[in-house]
Amino acid sequence: MSIAPLDLMIFGIPALVSAGVALSAWRYRSSPGGTPLVIHGVGSAVWVLSYGVGTRLDSQLIAPGMLGVSWLGAVVVAVSGMYVAAEYTERTWLKHPAILGSIGGYLCLEALMIGLNPANLFYTSAPTAVRNGTPVYEFGAWWTVHLIVVSVAAAAMLGMFLEAYLRHSGRYRRQARAVLAGIAISYAALVIEVAGLEPYPDLLYNTPMAGGTILSVAFLWALFYADFLDLTPVARETLLGEIEDATVVIDERGRLGYHNRAAEELFGIAPEHAGMPVDDVFLGETNRRLDQFTETDNSETEVEMTLDGERRYFSVSTSPLDGSRGRLVFHEITAQRENRLRVEQQRDSLETLNKVLRHDIRNDLQLQRTLIFSTKSVTQRTSSST
Repeated sequence: MSIAPLDLMIFGIPALVSAGVALSAWRYRSSPGGTPLVIHGVGSAVWVLSYGVGTRLDSQLIAPGMLGVSWLGAVVVAVSGMYVAAEYTERTWLKHPAILGSIGGYLCLEALMIGLNPANLFYTSAPTAVRNGTPVYEFGAWWTVHLIVVSVAAAAMLGMFLEAYLRHSGRYRRQARAVLAGIAISYAALVIEVAGLEPYPDLLYNTPMAGGTILSVAFLWALFYADFLDLTPVARETLLGEIEDATVVIDERGRLGYHNRAAEELFGIAPEHAGMPVDDVFLGETNRRLDQFTETDNSETEVEMTLDGERRYFSVSTSPLDGSRGRLVFHEITAQRENRLRVEQQRDSLETLNKVLRHDIRNDLQLQRTLIFSTKSVTQRTSSST
């Protein structure tokens, strides 16, 4: 069987969509989730194309090899998708060298199982049936391991993005919602195939691959219309911790990246403001543009703001944050400043009083000396007259 023009459309277009994901994500490869998404896009394209070649070509030499590449590609797609979610939600523990090494070891082992197929552990040496010219394999025990790994990785990705959707709001929720919809459809497609529930099992394009294409479309939509990877959330634990002061994160392009509830109440920020230029968001007036705080070497600066018609003072501390220009923490010092001014005024008053008292004392002493001198002079003149 040869590859027909219809086959080129069926497999070529989804592969181009997946390649488009990788190409679009390439410029965000330094952002959280960027590099895994590049791998995911490339893996999806290889998965689709290798499956198309393996099922369309009637060649005992080429078809098994291409199908093997597609099976391995499916694992790469699932694992890389899991790491897109892990980096997006800042689960850095999944990037521990031991875990990464274990995943790399499994991929090598799976490649050996597919390539060597010892004791027919992965699939039977020859197709047990041919439907519409497409070879149908009977799989062995290792196929179960393969399905478990793919299913667990896909479920982890689904769970992490679901958590991101529930925890965040505004633009971050739109990002998570778009990707979450694609993941849910692709995972449902995987479950349908594994359970043998495909309504049309003889279709040229299998159900999981169709779900994977929908996921690629979801990633493209999120990249271009929801600033996915261009504007990524910072995990609340990393950003906030036990900080009670108003805290905001400014991204590398001077936009509002994230904020806590205290900043929301203080400055009137809404979740929808995420991604807007930070100086267009803040209602308070400072003596400098807000994003310039992150461009200074000073770790702490005192600023004056007018909020709700009231003049207030804040100590602004800046700290670097991965993937962002910086994190600003606004600690209000209005009361402390008023106390300091009051103490300074009292000190000035005491100094003024001290000067007045010293002046009066000096005048009194001078007057006393003058009186004593005058009295002494009169006494001396009286004695001389006598």
